[in-house]
Amino acid sequence: MSAVATRRPALLPVRRREDLVVREQYFRGERRWVVKDPLARTYSHLRDEEFAVLSRLDGTATADGLRAAFARLFPGRELTGPVLAGFLAELRAGGLVTAPTGGVARAPRARWWKRVARWPASLLAIRFRGVDPTALLVPLERLVRPLFSTPALLAAAALVLSAAGLFLLNADAILAALPDVGAFLSADNLIWLLVVMGAMKVLHELGHGLTCTHFGGECRELGVMILVLAPCLYCDISDAWLLSDRRKRIATVAAGVTVEVVLASAALWLWWLAEPGLFRTLCLNVAVVGSVSTVLFNGNPLLRYDGYFVLADLLEVPNLSEEAKKAWREAIARWFRGQPRPGRYAASPPVREGGPSPLGGAPSATTLLSEEGEEPARRRWLLAYGAAAAVYRVFLTAAIAWLLFTILTPLGLRPLAEAMAVAAALGLVGTPLLAVARGLGESVRGGLDLAGGWRGAKGTDLAPTRPPIRPTRVLAAALALAGLVGVIGFLPLPETVEAPAALRPADAVRVFAVTGGTLIHALPPGAAVEAGEPVAVLEDLELDRQLAELRGRLEMIRLRRDLLAARRLEDPTAAAGLSGLDRQAASLAAQLRRREEDRERLTLRAPLAGTVVPPPLTPAPPASSGWGADDPGAALPAWTGDPLDPANRGALLAPGTLVALIAPVDPFGPPAGFDGKEGAIATAPVPAEARLVVPEAAVQRVRVGQRVRLKFAQRPGAVLTGEVTEVAAEALRSVPRELAGTAVALAAGPAAAADGLDPADPSAARPAETSYEVRVALDGQTGNGAAPAAGLLSRGVGTAKIRVAARPLLVRAWEALRRTFRFDLG
Repeated sequence: MSAVATRRPALLPVRRREDLVVREQYFRGERRWVVKDPLARTYSHLRDEEFAVLSRLDGTATADGLRAAFARLFPGRELTGPVLAGFLAELRAGGLVTAPTGGVARAPRARWWKRVARWPASLLAIRFRGVDPTALLVPLERLVRPLFSTPALLAAAALVLSAAGLFLLNADAILAALPDVGAFLSADNLIWLLVVMGAMKVLHELGHGLTCTHFGGECRELGVMILVLAPCLYCDISDAWLLSDRRKRIATVAAGVTVEVVLASAALWLWWLAEPGLFRTLCLNVAVVGSVSTVLFNGNPLLRYDGYFVLADLLEVPNLSEEAKKAWREAIARWFRGQPRPGRYAASPPVREGGPSPLGGAPSATTLLSEEGEEPARRRWLLAYGAAAAVYRVFLTAAIAWLLFTILTPLGLRPLAEAMAVAAALGLVGTPLLAVARGLGESVRGGLDLAGGWRGAKGTDLAPTRPPIRPTRVLAAALALAGLVGVIGFLPLPETVEAPAALRPADAVRVFAVTGGTLIHALPPGAAVEAGEPVAVLEDLELDRQLAELRGRLEMIRLRRDLLAARRLEDPTAAAGLSGLDRQAASLAAQLRRREEDRERLTLRAPLAGTVVPPPLTPAPPASSGWGADDPGAALPAWTGDPLDPANRGALLAPGTLVALIAPVDPFGPPAGFDGKEGAIATAPVPAEARLVVPEAAVQRVRVGQRVRLKFAQRPGAVLTGEVTEVAAEALRSVPRELAGTAVALAAGPAAAADGLDPADPSAARPAETSYEVRVALDGQTGNGAAPAAGLLSRGVGTAKIRVAARPLLVRAWEALRRTFRFDLG
């Protein structure tokens, strides 16, 4: 007699967690089960088939038992081993099941590569732990409950529609009255912009929290985050996904955008009606923040913010983003394997959302069955949505990088802008690149595939079966990628050379103080002068004393000579004294003429007819001016700015001080209402000039005739254009005084003269590196075709971009590598 040994089916090593919160909902007429993980605050959407499997994971379930139960509950459908394995792996990764020991059965390395890839981008959105706001929101909701009434909502809609009508009917006037981007982001408005942005984000998040509370949901956390350098609130209203009424879910998600749009509409009306001033500026900031942020961020369905969740709920695809990513992963995986599109109910890889959404935990989908076979059109628009979202993320990343450079560069924080831009770019491309690399690597080893497959449950007969990747497809993809990189790398692209610029009038003649003295009079900047007309008058009391003394002595000698001449007939010895007095008188007269010439030099005259232009800004002269420590003038107070400033009347000017510039014609023209106090430049009927300091590595690509665009700090929004007229053949020994505080200057002060710099310029600065001067003639017209830039100073400092010959990206990268590292093998 023989005994037939029977093998006991292996138990599945997972058990459903008892603390999960489950709610029933309907999407596209189909029942779904929303499962909340109360510990991780994440949410999953399950179909009836998937929830049936999850609910039977009681620790005693076997694979055969689950398949049999599935066949009874859903006749005509088969639960295959690979499909069940993938579903269990997804449940383990999501923490919805526990291990036999009682711990949460999470995958040991679940999505670590996603966290690594997303870490750089997280630097742009730093989130701090918040507090439970229930005690605040519940009483506050009672106060604002009338705002949820139908009359209040209709009034808000009327306000928004009226503001839209105001804009459409007066679009030209409104756009003409708006400041340009540079002025809007200038230092004067940036503080108010950040204040308005922070206040509106607070109201935005309170709108979410109060609406969620009004509809019976809970706001679990309210905290602070830094979003692209701007402080704002975040509000975790993830419990809204448990609301069974779709309209309430959409209202909760859209509440923040609604608050901003209503505020922006009211602000637009107030801005239109208000007089210029601080209040009007604040209204403009509110209108711009409320409208632009809605279009670009919160209301845009291509980003995972409010608009995305509204669209997902309207389409009844709660995990829209991940569905689109999954569609692309599966399409790529099928192409690499050479597979046709799978049929209905084919095994599909498990998918979960990676990372928290702005609203807290976004619904994820644990997928047991694929819907691709039954809805091919759905797959196509998912692919289209995924592509559009990816393109928009690239655009938005570039826009954020531009914004960071625009704001931080004038503040001297360009390295911070570069670091944040690189972090954003790494976060953008890191996740897809690591996903592809991970999928390829594990597919070669027989594990995970490009579509995010799974490993079989140990101790069961569940094992995934996927066709291997075709090497020819991998080779074709590699060649295509290499070809694309080659085309992009060797395609000549436009390039600019950026350099600091100092604005100067063209062909201006400098007027120096030849002798030192106290400034008592000067013509204002912008004044017209004729040749020989006084520009400034100095006073030297010591010279006046010497002149008076010489005149007195000369007069005494002349009187003595007259007396001796009268006595010459009576006193024979008087004739001998006359010759001595004549010699003394001639000597004193010569001294007097020299002193009078010195006195005349104290009157600084225009060498030609033209316009008075202020010189570059000059710091105080050094302590030792060369006059001697015992000179009485050394005790006079120092001066700063430029000598033409009325505040510098009575200041002591050392010999060699640049007092003014005389332009042969008015290169800029005084602005309307010009009072002569600031040296403002309004128009440019003839070319003005900018002087650029270009490093040696870049000047080799600069040629005469190349076009230049310039921006000056005094008017951030004005873009001037010009043309390179001269490239210096010799390196600069000193940089213009206006640029002494920029990165191109190394040092300034008296020691500069010892280094061979201009001895007449006590504030000269050495170049930080070998640099050359490039002169640019300005066209006098702004780059956008508007009137010439008004309000610029001749000593203005700005940035110039010279459009040089196009070069391939690979050539630029190689030159940057050579500048960074030395390749000296000798």
